[in-house]
Amino acid sequence: MSLTVTTILFLTAVALELAIAWLQERKGLGTSLPPVDVKGILEEHYHPCEVDIAMRQECASLLEREFPNPPELPMWNRIDQKMRSMTTSQRRDFLRRLAEEAAHTMKVQIRGIRFEDIAGYGCYQAENDTIVISNAYLSMENEGVETVKTIFHELKHAVQYHAIATGGNVWGYPREVLIAWVNNYQHYIYPTKDPEGYFYQPLEIDAFGFENSLVPSSVPTFKFHVV
Repeated sequence: MSLTVTTILFLTAVALELAIAWLQERKGLGTSLPPVDVKGILEEHYHPCEVDIAMRQECASLLEREFPNPPELPMWNRIDQKMRSMTTSQRRDFLRRLAEEAAHTMKVQIRGIRFEDIAGYGCYQAENDTIVISNAYLSMENEGVETVKTIFHELKHAVQYHAIATGGNVWGYPREVLIAWVNNYQHYIYPTKDPEGYFYQPLEIDAFGFENSLVPSSVPTFKFHVV
């Protein structure tokens, strides 16, 4: 017997509520794994080239336009206040527009952004050039800052993927950076296999370094994204 539309919607809502409850208790994949000194890793290993410094400045200007108030507060406070004031639906619409603006600012073309029930904050799907954001984290009032930062993290992965393609390095990344990214794509380390190795690999150092230098906080958040 087939399920009615009402039943399907009810079951979906229940599943999402359970996912949110689990995430609130466990804070994603990270809490079940050994702690990693993300701040120390970035301080030692994140060395942005001129291309990324310029890109970060452009993205910082975008955030200033999107989160101008209160001007006396750090950016993460402004993002937090604005995102908390929105409903889940409003956050979804806002993040979709922000992703489009950020992609334009970062000079990378993506096919769109989707919101799905996934583990972790989000991911970049290279096979269809799409950014995916977690519905569960989107629904959590206190995760607005990290969700916004995830947009830039995943777009940075999109930049990496396009830059290593034949004729795709429109940004002018140095050859040694491209070689490191290519090698990393061929031997990518997933967080569930080796959380510390995951953070140490060039693709993630670059993406985490970019998002955390763009929206600094006292301690970079321990979280997982998957390329």
